[in-house]
Parts: sequence; C-alpha cells; structure tokens
Amino acid sequence: MPYSICGLIVPEHEDLACAESKWPFVRLAEQVALIPLDRDYLLLSDGDPTEAAEIHGWASPQWLSQMVSRFSRSAYIEAEFWGGTGMQASVVWEAGQITFGPEISTGAINTALRRLGIAGGPAVSIHGLPLAPGRDPFDVVGLGRHRSVGGWLQEIAEHS
Repeated sequence: MPYSICGLIVPEHEDLACAESKWPFVRLAEQVALIPLDRDYLLLSDGDPTEAAEIHGWASPQWLSQMVSRFSRSAYIEAEFWGGTGMQASVVWEAGQITFGPEISTGAINTALRRLGIAGGPAVSIHGLPLAPGRDPFDVVGLGRHRSVGGWLQEIAEHS
C-alpha cells in the first residue's frame, strides 16, 4: 500500500498564521500541526526512486520561504513509499533561516522532528532485555494516520 506526504510541520500554538492565510492544518500530537501541501515534491522524484543525499546550496522557493517566515520553527517534509521501499526528505527552519537540510534519507522526517524537539518514546527493557522498542517521532506525532495528502485534506474538510 503506498504512502506519500508533502507538508509543513509547525508549532500548534502558531495556528493563527494558518487561519489568517487560510492554510489547511491538522493538529498532531506533541503540540505540532501539519499543513498538508497538495503540490509537486521539491526534493524527491515523484514516482521514481530517489537516492539518499545531503543537498548544499539549495534555495527554497519563494512560496515556501513566505510560509515558513510566519512560524518560529517549521519543517518541510516529503515522503513516498511503495511496498516498503521509498525515501523521505526534510528541511528545518528557525526564524525563517534553514537550520537543517535539505536531507534526503530513509529517516529524514524523524531527524527533522527531533530538531523540532520531538523525541520518540523510550524503549522498555527489564534487566537489559528489550521488551518493547522505542517509538519513532513519526509515529509519536501521528503522521501515519493517513496515507496521502488527500487523506489529510479530507480530514480537514470533514471537521470544517
């Protein structure tokens, strides 16, 4: 089953900027929100395999720069998976300046979420033997709730 996402993760308490700009957003866990973006990917090759990479000298498009300037912290994320294989990409901003990325890797979204201060749940063990693995930040915030941008937009429409 495919999974694809393109969006901006922002602090939940800064949702007024979304309302003022009429950007759709969904509250997630850990006091963050997702602005799903129904646009072409900026960093991944839509429908084609993308190799892991750190990109240097990347300039965000004007529309994205304008969006992130409205938030104290934000992370642009992309992911595309089909049948267990795929790739993720992310860029993190603070006060409108890139502080991490762009990065294309299998863990790029978790890295971005950690840079926004979201930690995964701890692993559970007794006497050093693992009983339950820690949860990754992707699962902690609930990004697996929908499998596409369309699913996120449908949730927004149903709650409007």
